[in-house]
Amino acid sequence: MNKILTEIRKSPLEYGAAFLAVVAIMMAGFAIVASRAAGPFASADASKATVADGAKIVADNAAVGGKAIQFAAPQTAPAPTPTPTPTPPPTANDGPRGKSLYRDPRLANDGRPVEISGQPYAVWIGGWSGDPAVATRKHTDAAVAQGKIPVFVMYNIPLRDCGLYSAGGLQNFTEYKNWVNGIASGIGQREAMVIVEPDALPGIDCDRMSEAQRTERINGIADAVNTLTTKTKSHVYLDAGNVGWKSAGDMANILKRVGIEKVRGFALNTSNFFKVNESIAYGTAISNQIGGKSFVIDTSRNAKGVYIPPANATQQEKDEAWCNPPGRGLGVKPTTSTNQKLVDAYLWVKTPGESDGDCKGAPPAGAWYQSYAEELIRNANYNVQ
Repeated sequence: MNKILTEIRKSPLEYGAAFLAVVAIMMAGFAIVASRAAGPFASADASKATVADGAKIVADNAAVGGKAIQFAAPQTAPAPTPTPTPTPPPTANDGPRGKSLYRDPRLANDGRPVEISGQPYAVWIGGWSGDPAVATRKHTDAAVAQGKIPVFVMYNIPLRDCGLYSAGGLQNFTEYKNWVNGIASGIGQREAMVIVEPDALPGIDCDRMSEAQRTERINGIADAVNTLTTKTKSHVYLDAGNVGWKSAGDMANILKRVGIEKVRGFALNTSNFFKVNESIAYGTAISNQIGGKSFVIDTSRNAKGVYIPPANATQQEKDEAWCNPPGRGLGVKPTTSTNQKLVDAYLWVKTPGESDGDCKGAPPAGAWYQSYAEELIRNANYNVQ
């Protein structure tokens, strides 16, 4: 030991350097051990250090050799905004559900109130329409251009309305067959909603018709069903009257006779005033007897329900309770989103503001009735009743 100390005293700088080298080697060894124990934060060189949890390494250039490091506070990245699950597009099984309805510009062009003219009410096709192929093609073309579907009402059956306020129609079923073919030609392979002949089936017991004429009507409508379902992509609905007309069982049996299984479903409350929930109950009872078919409901004027004549009303007033009744209002706006399993749409099938007929001082059926339109607007209730 004395010999070593003597040599150190002779060359203190040389031995000091050696000593420091030994110490450096020992410290390096300790650093390696510590780095393995401490993980990524143990690196002593900012250019090589790795960190976890989003911490950021910053070289301290003021330190000797730029080797000291600082750890910036970890910055937690914001959670990504979840991508909303897209609503699947309607399928063939959905029929018209979820699709937009075409708005005919006729009433707006005539300056009618926006509360009515601004809605997608149905377009009625009859003798006043001229060539049925031209009429339906015009509206279908316009609808397709907007990515929407038109709603048509066929209303030209022979002996229409049993000869009452809306009497008329074609002369025979040969003419009717040709007329339906024209409608099918105009629609073509495009989507449309088609309501077939309001009152024709529920009113088939009309006392002005013979048994032979009833059979002709059944066969004529069955033929129309075949034409529309084979030559177009229409969603076809056979008119089935309303809550106050036929029993659900009787109506279901009539629908079966004309091929209800071939079409999308049936239509209720056309030009009438029963509330939505009443029609749903009635429609469900019919549907249960015809394979679960869906249906549409006319809500054009049903906000207040049906009109009940006063106790002292005359018999004529009671018989005409359905004709331009007072105190009625616009109902649920047209939509194909109903949240009802069996209801494809709430529609304005009857054009609100057009007369039911020349009763109660009103103009003829189909003519614009301004004061009545204003009353419907005043009494509007767009909620499901």
